[in-house]
Amino acid sequence: MSVRIASNKPVVLLILKICILLSVYIIYKILIVNSEATMSLLNPLFNSYMELVRSITNFLLGKIGSAAQITEHNMVADNLRVIAIGHQFMIKKWLYLLISAVILTPSTPRLRTIFSFILALVYTVSVSLLMAIYAHLISHFTHTQAKDMASAFSIICLVAWLYFWIRLNRKYIAQRLPGMNAGTIYRKLNEIILAIFLFVIIRYLIVGYFDFLYWITFLFTASQKILAWFGYESFVEPFYLIGNNGAIYASKSCLGISTMYLFAALVFLTGNRKKTTWMAIGSGLLILTAVNILRFVLLFIHIQKYGDYMASVYVHNTYNFITYVIVFILWIIWFEKYSDLNPCLRIADSPSTRRI
Repeated sequence: MSVRIASNKPVVLLILKICILLSVYIIYKILIVNSEATMSLLNPLFNSYMELVRSITNFLLGKIGSAAQITEHNMVADNLRVIAIGHQFMIKKWLYLLISAVILTPSTPRLRTIFSFILALVYTVSVSLLMAIYAHLISHFTHTQAKDMASAFSIICLVAWLYFWIRLNRKYIAQRLPGMNAGTIYRKLNEIILAIFLFVIIRYLIVGYFDFLYWITFLFTASQKILAWFGYESFVEPFYLIGNNGAIYASKSCLGISTMYLFAALVFLTGNRKKTTWMAIGSGLLILTAVNILRFVLLFIHIQKYGDYMASVYVHNTYNFITYVIVFILWIIWFEKYSDLNPCLRIADSPSTRRI
């Protein structure tokens, strides 16, 4: 009797590519971004690129009949200087993500070359679109709202590029995952793109526009009741939980909406049994909500006892880290106990990968 196990070469190559990407990114941050000599050499190239972006942006603003205009260094709306133009509009993290997708996705040299060129075009148009929408909206919304809404539309363009890139290479991806059914792989790839699209909508449009005051009030009211059990008097005001020795303020960024979505998305993407999947998502979100309430309670107690703002910031960051650890633990429990894709993460027990 002899057993032949499928080679782990694709996994090793993937890990190697990821390590190389991380090394290149670290070198880029240390030797290029933080090097004045290197940046002085690259600045003319960046300025030339920004001139192209400004030209496209002004063209788009003219097409929609906006009074806003992009000058050499500033954004002007209603004859008022709004904000300096620079790296804050470059959505570089998304560019890094898509470059990584080009490198890590199994493909042909021809497709990589063509789609790298298309990515450069789409990215340039996306940055121009972001600046144009922002310049048009800044007169009607706050800086954060205008920036988030503009970012949503530009990032959706990048996600569309990612969709076509994955779709054209899905057969190559399936060849690297022989233990999974091709139909399942295609469906999961579509679900991943949909999850990214929904993340953009939630993060940049919904979270960017609404203040979530009712949800914050609910969390603070629940915290207030728990604090009363421990003998702490508190009052709930819009965005504040007030005590005798200080108060805590919560904005929508404190709600962990993105963290909750990422948890739910990963569970959804790695599960096939609908009942189990939705029960896991619901239970996980309830646990994370309870953790968030407990975080407010402990932070409030710390402020009432010590009243040290800097120490409170440290405690706040510590509780955030604990929340991320809990999310990671929930993911581990899901993968080990309930995920329907768990067997697919191991070496497949099929005639193509095992011979007895």
